[in-house]
Formats: sequence, C-alpha cells, structure tokens
Amino acid sequence: MNWATLRSLVWADGRRVARDAFLGWMAVVPLAMALTLRSLAEPIRGAVGGADEANRWLGIIDGAFFAIVLPLVMGAVLGFMLLDEKDNHTLTAIRATPVSVGAYLAWRTTAVGLFTIVVVTVTHPIAGLNSSGGLGDFLTALAGAPLAGSFGMGLAAAAANKIQGFALVKLALAALLLPCVGAALGGAWLWATIWLPSWWPLMVHSAGGQGGLGWAPLIGDYAVNVLIILTAVRHLGATN
Repeated sequence: MNWATLRSLVWADGRRVARDAFLGWMAVVPLAMALTLRSLAEPIRGAVGGADEANRWLGIIDGAFFAIVLPLVMGAVLGFMLLDEKDNHTLTAIRATPVSVGAYLAWRTTAVGLFTIVVVTVTHPIAGLNSSGGLGDFLTALAGAPLAGSFGMGLAAAAANKIQGFALVKLALAALLLPCVGAALGGAWLWATIWLPSWWPLMVHSAGGQGGLGWAPLIGDYAVNVLIILTAVRHLGATN
C-alpha cells in the first residue's frame, strides 16, 4: 500500500467518523469513562475499607476498564465500520482496486491498534485508580492493541449485520470480563479463564500493578490475538 493510498484512507475515515453520530459518540467514550472512574475512586476506597484491600479492588477495576473494556470499545468501532462496509459491498469493490482486501484489513487492524495505544495511554492516568505509571502503563496500552484488533475483526467476521453485531458485543463483553472475576476470586479461578484473549492483557496490567513488567503475558497476548485476527481476515477475504 503506497503513501497516497494510505493518506486517502485516513482522510476518508476521518470524514466518516465526523458525520456518523454513533462513531463520534464512541470516540468520546474513553474520556467519559476515565472521568467517571476518577469521580468514583474515593467513594470506592471508602466503601472497601482497608488500604490493601482497597488497592486490590481498585487494581481489578482499573484492569477491567483499561486492559479490557477500552480496547473492546475501540474494537467495536472497527467492527461496526467493517459491518457497514459489508452491507455496502465495499470489501467486494476493493478487489477491483490496486489495494488487496488483506492489505486493507491489515490497515484497519493497525489503525485501531495504534489508536487504542494512544487512548489508553492518555486516559489511564486521568482515572487515578491504581495506575502503575511509566512503562507499566505503556505496556497495558500496548497489550490492549491486539485485543482491539481481534475483537473488531472477529465481530465483522461473525456478524451478518449491525443488529447481530450489537447482540454479539453484549455477549462478548460479558464473556471477556470473566478474567476479572477470576482475578477477584484468586487462585485457580484466575487460571480458569486463560483461554480467553482478554486474560493476557489483564495479566500484563496486573504485573505492572505489582511492580513488575509483564513481558511474557504480552508475548502471549500478541500471539493469541494475532491468530484470531488472521483467522477473521481470512474469513472476511473469502466471503466478501
């Protein structure tokens, strides 16, 4: 994909988000979530009681939102954009251009991943819950990028239209937050959700909260989610 084509795609995406009320609203959700969490931080500390227990719960809530929910929000934006393009037969029309479907979807995945890194990096400190700061926060943002891509591509591949897409988002959100339940229960319950792609970024976040750097779960995160992305891209390429 050459520079002129890439610039055209970026310009077209910007105009599309600007005129689509739903996509525009989704773009401000991360900041709204961060400000809401910031306002709830002290009440949560007061309700939980002891400092250690409060920090543990704040860490779980922080991980749920910034390692899982925000990447899923960004991925949902990608998924619904691609569902629109499926309805409009845009992916089919791309076959008649110099840009391959695979390259186009790779651009989409890369763009949402980069945007996720920026959004999490900017909004994480605003929430003020249990941010590890520095490199730990950046690794959390970096871990969210492939989850956003795999969720968006998976949504576009699995749903036939936006109505199915909304239903799948609700089901997926409930399932992908299960690692947070495991983290709250501790012990074997945490490892019981290792099969979910959201488990890996949560472990990266958890390592940062404990003063370490989760390089091993970060590698696993990319391996698992990139595999999902490749599978979804192959399906989209074959059916559109």
